[in-house]
Amino acid sequence: MQNLRDYCAGPSHVLPTSGTARFFSALGVYDFQKRSSIINCSPQGAHKLASTAAELARMSIFRLMPYRQSID
Repeated sequence: MQNLRDYCAGPSHVLPTSGTARFFSALGVYDFQKRSSIINCSPQGAHKLASTAAELARMSIFRLMPYRQSID
């Protein structure tokens, strides 16, 4: 399920890097709240998305082998 979450569903969990934080606003109320995403996927839906998630994991610059193996 982690591949589905990381590559196929929901918001990105990547933080801004390389000084891009300077383009964002100052702190606000939402910076102090914890937000979570809930993903509900049936076994049939996971089966349909498995090949897409595996392909995206293969193309990942980090070569996330444990994640790829979890759905291969």
